[in-house]
Amino acid sequence: MSYRELRNFCEIMRSLGYHRNISMENFREPNFELVADILYWFALRYEPKADISDNIEDEKDRVLFIRTVCQMFATTARITLNPKKLYEAQGYAVKEMLKIAQMMYKAMQSSSIGEDEEAGGTMGGVGQLMDFNMSSKLHNLKAARTLATEITESGAKLFDFLGSETDLREAREKALEFLDSISRNLDTNTEQAYIEKCIRNIIDTQTRKMTEMDDTVKQLRLDEAELDSKIKRRKQEMERADKRLKGIENVKPEYQEEYERLESELERFYTIYVEKFSNIDYLEYEIDKYNLQEVKIRKEDQKVIENL
Repeated sequence: MSYRELRNFCEIMRSLGYHRNISMENFREPNFELVADILYWFALRYEPKADISDNIEDEKDRVLFIRTVCQMFATTARITLNPKKLYEAQGYAVKEMLKIAQMMYKAMQSSSIGEDEEAGGTMGGVGQLMDFNMSSKLHNLKAARTLATEITESGAKLFDFLGSETDLREAREKALEFLDSISRNLDTNTEQAYIEKCIRNIIDTQTRKMTEMDDTVKQLRLDEAELDSKIKRRKQEMERADKRLKGIENVKPEYQEEYERLESELERFYTIYVEKFSNIDYLEYEIDKYNLQEVKIRKEDQKVIENL
């Protein structure tokens, strides 16, 4: 966003009669409230009956507001706005809003020139420069919008037709050659017989295709019925299996009490085993320690004896 564009935007907004003073410092930081107020003012000036909500408290409301304004100016004024830059509400948002401001400024200038010519250069129409309602020209505005929509639709259809021209050219040339041959040889019985034969062949081909299609549809219906019966059978089997599973879960297994009793005894015996194994291991450790002390004492006695 250049300094010149920001300056032009501020000057145009003052010329359009915006109710707040806009300075170049307002857009150095994100200022969504100011951007939303300007867009709402633009929308009401361009379309006073526009159904646009000015609620921007939540994130969803802000997104909906930006989307509605962009769609409105895209459909009615053919002005493409970048909603992401508008939502950022910084310098790049000014560049998008400048498109609408320039459009309105040009409309104001053209309206001012027309009123000056009609009033003979008087200043009586100055108070009406900012009247974008155009109540006196509302009928022409609606007609212009309808015409613009029809032109857009016609252009889209023409574009589609031109895109399929390469595919239809060969078929069109064949059809023209066929019509030329018919116009040249229409009086001969041979050509008439040939045309009748071609038509009968086409009818027979289409009849055969219809018969094949009917057979295919019948087969598909039979397959569908068979699949439905299989699905029902599988559902019944699954229900029976679920019932059998629930019955097995509710039935107490045989020898369950004896198994639980033996399991508790095994746990008790294992506790005793662990205790005794720990005691044996400790006693073995003490015996090894005692034996080492005995060996040490014997070595000391042997040294004393040798010294004596």
